[in-house]
Amino acid sequence: MTGKERSKIFNIFKGLSRYRSDKNIMNISEVEEKYLVLDESFKRSDEVMFLLYSKLSKDEKRYIDLYFREGLTVLEITQIMYVSESTYYRRMKSIYRKLLNYMNDFETIFRFED
Repeated sequence: MTGKERSKIFNIFKGLSRYRSDKNIMNISEVEEKYLVLDESFKRSDEVMFLLYSKLSKDEKRYIDLYFREGLTVLEITQIMYVSESTYYRRMKSIYRKLLNYMNDFETIFRFED
């Protein structure tokens, strides 16, 4: 995975911290996620973020939440998730690859800023 690809993910999910308490997307049911309709007050980047987020498994969402929403360090996340640092990095790399694949699929719908 290149730095440019990783920065695409960071640029999309950097806004997740805005949704800490008032709009808790972690509690959205899978049915609601599948048919999530975003109102016009959301930015385009938020639409992409929620769409990509909805494609993740519960465990993958937890990693994304801890890092992007809660702003925890790698060490803190490894302690919470009971994994080694190498396992954390492998899982995040896998999540990033999955998100990049979805982004490539959605490229015709959304234009991603580099």
